[in-house]
Amino acid sequence: MSSEVKITNVDSKVKSKFIEWHDKTSVIFSKGNKLFISDSNFKKQNFIGQFPTNIFLKLLSNFSICKRFLRYYYYNVFPLDAKRVFVTFQKSLGVFQNNQFCSINGLVRPARFLRNACAKDENGGVYLGEYIPNLSRDQIHIYYLPPNSLQLKIVHTFGKNVIIHIHGIYKDPYSNEFWILTGDVKNECKILKTSDQFKTITEVGSGNENWRAVSIQFTEADVYFGTDAEFNKNYIFKMNRKSLKTKIISEIDGPVYYSSKIRDQIIFAVTAEGCPSQKQNRAAIWKVNKDNTATLIKTYDKDIFPIQLMPGTIHFSNGIIDDHIYGYGIGLKGLNHESIKIQC
Repeated sequence: MSSEVKITNVDSKVKSKFIEWHDKTSVIFSKGNKLFISDSNFKKQNFIGQFPTNIFLKLLSNFSICKRFLRYYYYNVFPLDAKRVFVTFQKSLGVFQNNQFCSINGLVRPARFLRNACAKDENGGVYLGEYIPNLSRDQIHIYYLPPNSLQLKIVHTFGKNVIIHIHGIYKDPYSNEFWILTGDVKNECKILKTSDQFKTITEVGSGNENWRAVSIQFTEADVYFGTDAEFNKNYIFKMNRKSLKTKIISEIDGPVYYSSKIRDQIIFAVTAEGCPSQKQNRAAIWKVNKDNTATLIKTYDKDIFPIQLMPGTIHFSNGIIDDHIYGYGIGLKGLNHESIKIQC
């Protein structure tokens, strides 16, 4: 393990609970369909609310394997303002306010939204893109939730046979741009961006699995992403903002789903997917320093269960990040439904 990075188990008070969002003073964490907020030391915990679900699913979710099969998790959690928290859970979404859950309406069909893949704008509105199997290559929509609203609006639609789905929408903190990542095959693999509320979308790159990414990170000069290639080799790329030219930082063994940033260091999580491009079925945490040196920090082997019960994945917390992030593992030996703290 690199001496610059410290990985520890989280406080026992939140063992088997997943930290979804945090800033310097507070933490939002989940337990099943319930959501809580606490101080950063986990001493004072207050109930935010619980996502409505039927008693049968709730009982099944007490079993780890069933929870994984059902995808019984929060995927996006962040405050909209001092009183409201936006969430996506399974294939639904809503807002918690005053310990009450309010459903958000307007989805054309039920859809998932990948981990931390919904983007809040400066006004408190939220952009989100459909992530569905879409084997028929039907239209795929980008939605916008206006501030103080519970009704989605469609702001962009990809036509039939253009993409299979959207991996994520990400706000560039150094500009007014939003970046859109799509997949999954050949020309469906795209990195796009917009600066006019999705009225027009510019293609940054597409055409093969070097442009297949799930998450992206930003610095003032560059953007970074790890590829989610199923058949080709996977890499961590750096892209210059002005020229949009890419450079390989490192080859990695396996696809990257999720990433984060701690100060001036980028953290990538390789997923144990067992796909043709992956030599060893294990997850890994990588770090890229500001000098663009990539270091393998830690690995976790996949557990015995098949991908239908979720690949071996490390999920990162969202939030206003200082010197650490939190992660939790699913489907990994030694890190199944357990949380860790990563410090740089």
